[in-house]
Amino acid sequence: MARVTGARGRRSLSERVLTAGVLLFLAPLGFVVASASIEGALARSTEQRVEACARVVAHAWRDGASLAEAAESSCRRHHLRVRVVEGDAVHDVADHLVSTSFDDLVGDVFYGPERSDALRTLERTWAPLPERAETRSAREAGDGMVCTLRADANLRICSGALRATRTSDGARAVVHVIGSSRSARVSRYAQRRELAGMLAFGAVLAFALVAWLLRRVTGTVRDLARDVESLAASRDGRLDEERPRELAEVAAAFNRLRDTLARADAQNEAFLADLAHEMKNPVAAIAAAAESLEAASSADPERRARLSRSITASAARLDRLIGQFLELARAEAGLPRDARERVDLVALAHGVASTTTVPDDRRLVIDAEGVHEVDGVPARLESALRNVIDNAIAFARAEVRVRVVREDATLVLEVHDDGPGIAADDLPRVFDRFYTARQDGRGTGLGLAIVRATVEAHGGTVDVRSRSGEGTTFALRLPAR
Repeated sequence: MARVTGARGRRSLSERVLTAGVLLFLAPLGFVVASASIEGALARSTEQRVEACARVVAHAWRDGASLAEAAESSCRRHHLRVRVVEGDAVHDVADHLVSTSFDDLVGDVFYGPERSDALRTLERTWAPLPERAETRSAREAGDGMVCTLRADANLRICSGALRATRTSDGARAVVHVIGSSRSARVSRYAQRRELAGMLAFGAVLAFALVAWLLRRVTGTVRDLARDVESLAASRDGRLDEERPRELAEVAAAFNRLRDTLARADAQNEAFLADLAHEMKNPVAAIAAAAESLEAASSADPERRARLSRSITASAARLDRLIGQFLELARAEAGLPRDARERVDLVALAHGVASTTTVPDDRRLVIDAEGVHEVDGVPARLESALRNVIDNAIAFARAEVRVRVVREDATLVLEVHDDGPGIAADDLPRVFDRFYTARQDGRGTGLGLAIVRATVEAHGGTVDVRSRSGEGTTFALRLPAR
């Protein structure tokens, strides 16, 4: 028998689908955010490289060192163009815009060529170097920086200028550095390319997700179906509940159903055994009386009459027993063929009381007023209440009291007797079939079982409270109309 361990800690299929959907939704968003972060970092990096190169060359100007060597050491690896502006004259120091490094070649494949020739073409359309904003700012304030995005050249361009004074002769100049980085994010072509890439990525991811989910769902369902089939031919065994949460719930429900059916089978077996046992006595009595009657002398009319009465009594007992069995079976089936109608419990209690035989030393009191209605089968509810009242009268010392009270959406029929009460050990068994505490031999032990089945068939419950020496109270709880 498989051990039931539950599904705690196992993620449900719905949680997995939700997680995968969120990841699928966030993947393009994360790509966009990452791209924006990279673009921002590239922009800052380009600006910082231009500024650093300008400072190194400016220091070389100040110290009278070789500008070309300074540019070679600090500007070449960053692919920058360095010039010096003296008055209106412009001197080229270094031009490292074109790069053939492996990183740049790879970048050309993924982002498109950097097109340094386009940068030179763009510069020819700009103002002369001495008149540009960054140059004027450097002359007036000491430094200047201008960065622009050019989608047509697939570039982010930064131009920086730094004023420098030569120590030896006080000559002034402006060191001008220009550089660029790829900026595919600002290119319409690049945007279309990225969108297509994201759509392709999303399609592949969605296909993989659907395939994975189908495999997981159909696989687990097939496993569950196979396990159910393996148990179908057996009366023993249980489904393992260590599965994804939804299927674990199905397995648990199946196990509960199997337990319920097992209990029902056990009850039916006990029911048939009890039925056979209870029928043996009246059938044996009838058979014995019939045999004796056949052998009795015709000259002994008194004996013949006694045997005839025994047969009649045994037949009546057998008929009553069979009738109660049928009533119990119909009630346990839920009374499917009985029409429901409005039933006033107060009127029902008064009606049962008016037709109940009460010994002279006891009294039956109906403590109920007004109208309290339920939907039910009048004859079945009357039979259930009569069973409880008859049982209470049999054990009462002086009084049986019937009350009808309302508790929210529930109507409660209470039947209390002042009898000796029920022992605590016997309380759990009072609604079992064939349980009876009567000593007069008149009870079959089916009355309270019929009461419980009838009340449950009406969507209600029945319970009993009792303490030895203080009487007993039965409470029939039914949904109010």
